[in-house]
Amino acid sequence: MRSCILVKTQITIALSCLGSGNTLQMCGEMYGIVENTTSIIIKNFCATIKKHLKHLLIEKYHQL
Repeated sequence: MRSCILVKTQITIALSCLGSGNTLQMCGEMYGIVENTTSIIIKNFCATIKKHLKHLLIEKYHQL
């Protein structure tokens, strides 16, 4: 059974991968996790951001 990855670490991983443009494998290797786990972390991060910030993006779009 694998150990838990702290939320703070998951956010760091997601921002690092999305901001750098590196592959999932390379980002995972930087943090000592496998590519599949990196993918799950990024998908969850993006879904959460979309869920909580979608209304802000829609408001900004309508103001333009």
